[in-house]
Amino acid sequence: RMDAMDHFFGSVASLMSCLLRSAVQKSVYDLVALLEDYADGNTYTGHYPEKILGLPTKIHPIKIFMTPARDTVTTSFSPSFPEITLGLFSMVDSIVKSVFHLSRVEHLLFQAVEDLETKYISTVLLEEETVQVAKERIRKVIDNNSHGPLSYRSVYWPYKYLLSKDSDSKVQTFIMRGPPLRYYVQEIEKLKTMAWDLGSFPIYVPMHLFLLDCTDLNQWLIQRSRELANIMIEHIMATSRKFNRSICQQYDEIVKTITSHTETTKDLVALQRYNDALRTGELIVLREKLDIAAGNLLFLMEYAYLPKDDIYLNHNTFTWPERILPIIRNSEMRLVKEHDMAVQKLLKWQVDFVSRLDEVAKQVKDFQKKDRMSEAHNYMEILNEISRKLREFQEEKNEINTEEVLLETGSITPYTQIQEIMKAKEPYDRLWQAAVTFHSQHDKWMNGPLLQVNAEEVDEEVQNLWRTSYKLTKIFSHPDYMGPLRAAATIKAKLEKFKINMPLIRALCTPGIKERHWDMMSDRVGFNIAPEEDTPLSEVLQMGLEKYVEELAEISSQAAKEYALEKALVKMKKDWGNVHFTFVQYKDTGIPILAALDD
Repeated sequence: RMDAMDHFFGSVASLMSCLLRSAVQKSVYDLVALLEDYADGNTYTGHYPEKILGLPTKIHPIKIFMTPARDTVTTSFSPSFPEITLGLFSMVDSIVKSVFHLSRVEHLLFQAVEDLETKYISTVLLEEETVQVAKERIRKVIDNNSHGPLSYRSVYWPYKYLLSKDSDSKVQTFIMRGPPLRYYVQEIEKLKTMAWDLGSFPIYVPMHLFLLDCTDLNQWLIQRSRELANIMIEHIMATSRKFNRSICQQYDEIVKTITSHTETTKDLVALQRYNDALRTGELIVLREKLDIAAGNLLFLMEYAYLPKDDIYLNHNTFTWPERILPIIRNSEMRLVKEHDMAVQKLLKWQVDFVSRLDEVAKQVKDFQKKDRMSEAHNYMEILNEISRKLREFQEEKNEINTEEVLLETGSITPYTQIQEIMKAKEPYDRLWQAAVTFHSQHDKWMNGPLLQVNAEEVDEEVQNLWRTSYKLTKIFSHPDYMGPLRAAATIKAKLEKFKINMPLIRALCTPGIKERHWDMMSDRVGFNIAPEEDTPLSEVLQMGLEKYVEELAEISSQAAKEYALEKALVKMKKDWGNVHFTFVQYKDTGIPILAALDD
């Protein structure tokens, strides 16, 4: 009985297995038949055949999406054809696997017995030939229908510039070259044309088995063209903004300059010249800049949306030419008034200057009557003060002449009176300077220590003063100069009186006289004439030594010669002080000799 039941249920299992395999095979091949209905594929050459593929008579069971592939500068498909093939293979596998592990009927009719192995109905396996053949037929259908989408990618080849990763850097390179605005227009128009063309592309493209969905790709490429165009537009907008601000700043600087207040005539004239040059200079340049700014604005109005701040900035920029003209006219009128005031101020200055020159000229003329030797120091102070004033007058005269040139008065006032005063004052300077010098030096020579008197210096000073006084007596010989003439004659007379003592002074005050020379002089005159440290010259001159002048001069000459030799020896010693001599042995004699310079 058990054998009969096993045989019975085995027969049932075999029947069910045949039915199950048949069902699986039919299901798989129904799928294959559905796909093979598109086995003719979608291959085409040239342009997309809208009359053939574009008018489908069947549904498109599979939708694929075209996406940008920037790494390869082309388009790709999602899912890809291998992914589609694997997906269909997985459907076949799912059909086959769906009947795996179906228990035989006896396990469903009777209670489970412990440790009894469960038996399953055998069915189609994944490795069977029928499954592999089905998959291969599906692969062939997919391959036949992959040619159309791949060919359709050529539609986007003209737009591979948008797909390239280098497009941003190319735009930046283009901007860095700083091309004219018309080149920007050309590039943006190209991008706009691309976006317009892409906008007219179909978003769904029938491909027999497949339906290509190009929505995302078209939108991405359109957006990409707009992004690249916006890079250039934003650059022009930033450039225009900066350029307009520089124009406004330049106009502001002009207004600030022409409305400023001047402190000096030089500044006034410079401002007038600046004002006069505006219409033919800087304003012309600004007009040319405004033409460039206008070009930028027209460009932006065509391709961009200007924010409110940029609208205000452009309004401010392009209204400057009208707003600045009244400011310039007011400045010109103000500067004319200031120029007239400066001319009047100059005239008053010149009148005051001439008045002060007359005062100094009168002071110099007053010296025609001055002859008091005791007032020599006061006279020199007055003359020094006049010299200071004349230097200031000369500087002031230069300033007045500069004002005359700047204000274009038509003439340059020479003010020759300054030179005339200086020429008239010069003899008085020499006269009273000689008087002061003689008085101070005479006191120093006569009352100072004899040993500090240098005969050569005294002789030179006396000769210079005498020549000066002699020339002055000639200069002041006119009756109008009686006072200065008397003073010059007085100085000359005192110098001639002092010159009588010069032979004795030369004999006693020659440098180099030492104690032995004084002893020799004392022996000649018969009494001691050697001076002490504080013995004045006047005391020695009262000793009556005039009759011994020749003997004293002889001794003094000898002392001068000895002194000259002493100085020469000192200099020689100093010159040879750093000289080093090198000695060498002469052959084998042991005697040192002076070495040659090259040894």
